[in-house]
Amino acid sequence: NTCFKILRIYIFINTTLMYAFVYFNRTCPSIVSEDMAESYGVKKKKLGIFSSMFFYPYAVMQVFAGLLSDILDPAILVGGAQIIASIGALICGLSGNVAVGCVGRFFVGLGCGPSYVPICKFASIWFSLDYYSYLLGIILAIGGAGGIIAQYPLAAFADKYGWRVAFFGIAGLGFILSVLILIFCRNTPEERGYEPVNKEVENKEQLTV
Repeated sequence: NTCFKILRIYIFINTTLMYAFVYFNRTCPSIVSEDMAESYGVKKKKLGIFSSMFFYPYAVMQVFAGLLSDILDPAILVGGAQIIASIGALICGLSGNVAVGCVGRFFVGLGCGPSYVPICKFASIWFSLDYYSYLLGIILAIGGAGGIIAQYPLAAFADKYGWRVAFFGIAGLGFILSVLILIFCRNTPEERGYEPVNKEVENKEQLTV
């Protein structure tokens, strides 16, 4: 079915781009740290706490990501979490001091945390398991590309428009990708009226239940 093939490719591209966004959010503060320190009126080394505020909630959410992926529709989990991350990026852009910036950075980490597992679940449900390992490789490669984009391209953008506009752009783009996921992506092909791709997995789950 052509419509099904187009839909699942779209789902894969959208969710993979979102994972690239996770890497982008993780890396970007180190690129604009000097400008941020100047705006906050602090020394650059004091921004270490700002960067670290991403990793505390991010690490905690890894513990619950698998459980949440089984309880919630992965689209709702990824889309909803990334909206939280977008709000965090917006707070960072609006912040006038390190304390407020840390609050925004905390929300960015919280939203980026539950991303990889549900995105992998999409790949395992919408595509044949024969291609699963290849898809995971692509997901990780695109994620790494997000970290690369957060280097020179972000630095050039921030030099021209300012670090706050960069964070506003991150927030806006993340919000758009999140809304697209919430609208078009669904947990299983059956919810879109298609046959399951991996019927053997579907049968095993039914037997287990």
